[in-house]
Amino acid sequence: MSQRIEYLDTFKGIAILLLVAFHINGQVFHSYPQWFRTSSYQGVHAFFLASGLGLTYSLINKGKLELTVRFWSSWFKRRFLRLIPLYWLVLFLTAFIFKFHLNILKVSSNISSPLIDIILHAFMLHVFIDKTFFSLNAAWWFVGVISFFYLFFPVVFSILYRFRTSVFVFVLVPVSALILFFILPLSRQVAVSMLFFTAGICLAFLIRKIRDLRLTPSLYTQSLLLGLSFLFSLIGVFVTAYSLLHPSVFFSLPSDLDYVLFSSFFVTAIYALSMAVILFNKYLIVSRLEKFLAWFGVYSYAVFLIHWGLIGPVFSAFKSPLTGGLVYFIILTALSLTLTRLSDFGLSRFRRTT
Repeated sequence: MSQRIEYLDTFKGIAILLLVAFHINGQVFHSYPQWFRTSSYQGVHAFFLASGLGLTYSLINKGKLELTVRFWSSWFKRRFLRLIPLYWLVLFLTAFIFKFHLNILKVSSNISSPLIDIILHAFMLHVFIDKTFFSLNAAWWFVGVISFFYLFFPVVFSILYRFRTSVFVFVLVPVSALILFFILPLSRQVAVSMLFFTAGICLAFLIRKIRDLRLTPSLYTQSLLLGLSFLFSLIGVFVTAYSLLHPSVFFSLPSDLDYVLFSSFFVTAIYALSMAVILFNKYLIVSRLEKFLAWFGVYSYAVFLIHWGLIGPVFSAFKSPLTGGLVYFIILTALSLTLTRLSDFGLSRFRRTT
């Protein structure tokens, strides 16, 4: 049995490239066209789905689990080392650039004291204050939100793991998340992200169940199912967009439910596309596309942390957006690779000494 989901890196690669496109659209092209800005933002929700999916699947593939306090303490330690050191490194470099007014990274503080802003970000408390939610770096709210999602992950995982043979529980958990979506006083970004993170957890159990039963359809059947899934997802995207009063206006939808439906269809289409890329990677052009997307998926966290701040300075240095985009992606890939390897090297040294 496969110990990993083969298309997860591809899925994350598509998600992070959509998010990069979203921020380029906002900073360089001033959010025009608006339909592209709204659609590309769905990469954020896809990323939260991938996070819940990857976390859960990596655990349930370890065999029988003893979900004790010691187990979860070890889990939190691993997640901390995976998430925070690289974030702190980028935050430190950003603070240094901001302090000395170096025009190599876009940094913006929305409060009078940048030092307090940096401290709030260091402890992921910036997501609780409106003025600092998008401060310093507009993409960093993800780090704070996903960190707090990790706090309720053991509860949701333990319930699903304990009652993994019950269909009722697998219906109850996402329904409960949907109810909380309308009850809790959360911003739309956080609330929708919570839904997709929870959906990713449930999806991991479903995938494991299918693989346990060895329900692997033929290549023809897989192709047909993926094609239908992608088609119906796109139909869903257009139908829900058409039902909105102003589908081109970012986050100006008539109701939260409309937005959830639109996001769900769009993310499902991305998911089906990532599976199709893996399924047909025996063809040369698809194989190269898969390697390209998977590379960005592997280094997606570093890309997530640094992509926003690089857009303004790099694109403004060139008259042609095409030239600026090419240079931007070269710098982005090089820095993402360097920072990730530097972080991995530091963590490996740390683990050897503890």
